[in-house]
Amino acid sequence: MRWKTQNPRINLTCQRKKLLMRKRLIAGVILAAAFLLMFPQFTVSQTTPGITAVSYTLSDGTRLTGYLSIPPGYRQGERYPAILLIHGGRGVSRNSPRGLAEEYLKLKPHQEYLSRGYVVFSGEYYADHLGDSREFQSMTAALKTMAALPQIDPQRIAAVGASHGGYLALMCMTHPDINPKPKIAASICGVVDVADWVKYVQTIKDKPGLLPGLREFALIKVPRAFGWPPDKDPETRGNFARISVLSYVKNLESPILVIHGDGDTVVPITQARMLREALQQEKKNYEFFEVHNGGHFIFQNDNSVWEKIEAFLKKYL
Repeated sequence: MRWKTQNPRINLTCQRKKLLMRKRLIAGVILAAAFLLMFPQFTVSQTTPGITAVSYTLSDGTRLTGYLSIPPGYRQGERYPAILLIHGGRGVSRNSPRGLAEEYLKLKPHQEYLSRGYVVFSGEYYADHLGDSREFQSMTAALKTMAALPQIDPQRIAAVGASHGGYLALMCMTHPDINPKPKIAASICGVVDVADWVKYVQTIKDKPGLLPGLREFALIKVPRAFGWPPDKDPETRGNFARISVLSYVKNLESPILVIHGDGDTVVPITQARMLREALQQEKKNYEFFEVHNGGHFIFQNDNSVWEKIEAFLKKYL
């Protein structure tokens, strides 16, 4: 049998193709490495229909998950205004490894008023207690991750949160360690001054129907982390000053919307009124909406709240 010899020109062409593919692979690796240096590491996977899980990592290796919703009629390749949605309650922690971010995104008002017109990113945050520095790190990581997503216009991001999430939405706008900053923010029944809020919870600690875990969260974890009482000594006063939104009002450069119910028994209306006074003194751009007889969960059942938010987003975002 006579074997055919391979054409040397074919061999040369194959070698060139392999060399070109190798160069492209190296360039891709370099580009990916540069990207990971600029932005938090994140991976994307499909979760429930219409919602995509996007995981991101904090500097200490803590891995969190955000849940991405794309509006109907999204045009491929375009960048849309976006919402960082921040849930209330507890953040992810050693004792609470399961987050609330995905379920929060599925709430009816969020689906009706936010997900239909905006890219929404419901982000987890790590926090053993209110004011934990890691929740501020989580907000920075979430905002950087959003800015890197191809569907989102990084210059048109709003933060919207309720309760604990309202506190973090305000901190996203004012705290010097949270960067990049959203363009605007809306806080619904958000905590403003942690020390004042803990004092309030102490007065209602024996009240029936107090939210599960609130006693431990406010009366044990916060004092254990920062000291108590808040005016005990200069160090303790400094600790609570660092976790109060009021300490950073001067840093506010963009509009915020503050919504609160005057019947809120979890976070009292006095929190929002303190913030309003500080905003007035500093002559900041803000809108204030007080819901008469509104409780803590007005974000779930009061359409006037979402109509106000909808108008605010259209006006400034």
